[in-house]
Amino acid sequence: MNEQYSALRSNVSMLGKVLGDTIKDALGENILDRVETIRKLSKSSRAGNEANRQELLTTLQNLVKRRTAAGGPCLQPVSESGQHR
Repeated sequence: MNEQYSALRSNVSMLGKVLGDTIKDALGENILDRVETIRKLSKSSRAGNEANRQELLTTLQNLVKRRTAAGGPCLQPVSESGQHR
């Protein structure tokens, strides 16, 4: 069982790297940084970190505000990338 778990972790890690590289190549480092920030804050807040939960909510609210102000695709690439994790 440990061998299967190790192989699964390795595959998930490799897929995460491929996804990160793809996001960076297609949308740029800035979007990748946003995705990673949101991913890390989400993971930590699910584990019970209230400070990171509040930071996550603020980060997401700021994305919505920027999109509304700019009329551009600020939130869409970030939200779509999360569907693959």
